[in-house]
Amino acid sequence: SFCIFGETNTVNNYKRPFEECGYIGSNQEPVFSGIASSVATLVSEDYKHGALLIDIGAGTTEFMLFHGTGYFTCGVIPVGCDHMANDISIGLDLHISRARKILLDVFKTEDFLRAPHIEIEGSVELRKIPSVSVEKIAELRINEIMDIIISKIGISNLKRHVDRGIVICGGGAAFPSVIRCAEKKFDAPVRIGLPREINGAV
Repeated sequence: SFCIFGETNTVNNYKRPFEECGYIGSNQEPVFSGIASSVATLVSEDYKHGALLIDIGAGTTEFMLFHGTGYFTCGVIPVGCDHMANDISIGLDLHISRARKILLDVFKTEDFLRAPHIEIEGSVELRKIPSVSVEKIAELRINEIMDIIISKIGISNLKRHVDRGIVICGGGAAFPSVIRCAEKKFDAPVRIGLPREINGAV
């Protein structure tokens, strides 16, 4: 079982919007985000045959290895998309706000990095940054995340328990080469986890 620890006011701030929408009940308690992500993205076959869920968020990355009727292992890594933006900022000598904007543009536009250069207005003149530089810097951080997960789970456990492959979700899943990086690191099929059975007004 999981125990969720947190500052009471912070937890209540997250619960309040749901209560205002009518989701009030004694069984409404916080859960580990890896479980919440798995409920939204995995199917019964994933649980039955084994899948590794990786949720790359802004400041952290959660992972859970499911197999059979439960989970084999899980964890939280204090590395996420904010660290990619910081790497881009330092590596390309950009203000952090510009680095975040570039990363958001990459996430929002699938072919953003296909252009040879990214143009940024400087204080004196227009600056052209090679797209490949942004991609390489971000990939280094993605590969680091994958390496940490492998070190925590163990490659033998991955091979033994994961038949359905790797499912990546969260903001980091929007990076164009994240599937290629994960396939290379884990030597397993990789897919992006999208919320299932969502309908109604957006």
